Amino acid sequence: MVFAGLHSSEGVLHDLDNPAIVYQKLDLKAYEPEPGDNEAQRRSKWSLRKKTIDGARDEIASALKSIAAKIEKRTPAFTSREAEIRRLFSRSDGPAVFRAAAGRIRFQDGMRDRFEHGLIAMGRWQPLMERALASQGAPVELVALTFVESMFNTRAYSKVGAAGVWQLMPATARLYIRVKDSQDERRDPAIASLAAAKVLVFNYKMLKSWPLAITGYNTGPYRVKKAVEQVGDDLTDIVERFDDDGFQFASSNFYAEFLAALDIFRNHEQVFGKLKREPPLAYDELELPDYVTLVDLEKYGVTDVDQFKRLNPSYMGPVLTGAETLPRGAKIRLPPGTTAAARAAYEKIPGKFKRDKPEVRKYIVRRGDTLDAIARRLELTVECLRQSNGGARGKLRLGQVLKLPHADGCR
Repeated sequence: MVFAGLHSSEGVLHDLDNPAIVYQKLDLKAYEPEPGDNEAQRRSKWSLRKKTIDGARDEIASALKSIAAKIEKRTPAFTSREAEIRRLFSRSDGPAVFRAAAGRIRFQDGMRDRFEHGLIAMGRWQPLMERALASQGAPVELVALTFVESMFNTRAYSKVGAAGVWQLMPATARLYIRVKDSQDERRDPAIASLAAAKVLVFNYKMLKSWPLAITGYNTGPYRVKKAVEQVGDDLTDIVERFDDDGFQFASSNFYAEFLAALDIFRNHEQVFGKLKREPPLAYDELELPDYVTLVDLEKYGVTDVDQFKRLNPSYMGPVLTGAETLPRGAKIRLPPGTTAAARAAYEKIPGKFKRDKPEVRKYIVRRGDTLDAIARRLELTVECLRQSNGGARGKLRLGQVLKLPHADGCR
């Protein structure tokens, strides 16, 4: 229901341990931000949305506690709402069941529209992702995991640092791909799929089961191994009996969510109708023989920044603004059929712009410096300066090293 039945402006309040017990559906369209809203209006709507959800949760908890008290006192004169909630449980359930349920009410927002948008966007990357999975011996159906992780949102970042459609954590991703301030390959669905495939295959080799390997993708393979040692290798038994602070709702339901996402992924036309999905990405590659800035590549006609960003989403602020060179040996994606012209254009770049080692344009913060003052002095924009330095905000430190964007890289 959550993936296919409810829009993101809707949601349900359900029991944490038994998601089949759904207490109430909420319509939250009134609190959806609109394109013209400013930040204060967005915060206000979010606050009202939360207040509505919390109010509904409190009302359900109160009803559950009242049901418990009435059963205990053998005075089951339930209100209509209490009777409605009572019918969601077994007739034999006693007061303790309802009191416990009052503390387990969880809100889940809908995802139908986000799933649909993700399916459309995935069309561009799906063949490359499936190729990456297959290259490591992982089932190509695992691409559906990206809907559980991020609804195939290529810009997804979690509050704990996970990024990209696969929501890879930095430490895990760095075992297989580049994760730094100038290039984060978790943002490229094709490259990130290779890392995700290696993680999943590692899990499978350890746990000998794809359901367990997929569960381990969420909670970690060693925790699942611990569960197997304590409970056995049946995932249903693990979900029901394994007691561990790191194995809560998200982990215990992760494989079930994957199966639900896979079913919709396979049968999406039955759910959403005929979608106009993005066509598969077609591209050529150019291997860079030198360290060179994107600004110079654009200036001499090898590529342009907008095209580069669209085809090479792993590159970040310092590269995009010309503060840092692209690495020698990097294979950059180009539009199909343009490699010969790009090579010819590259040859026209003067030798002084082709470096034999990495180069980073730097600025050392002096006493009294602010981003605004530095930007004005160097005729840059503050936003471009921030973009070159990982979105830097706040007070600068004396002696701090900033990456300095090229003036032509600020747009």
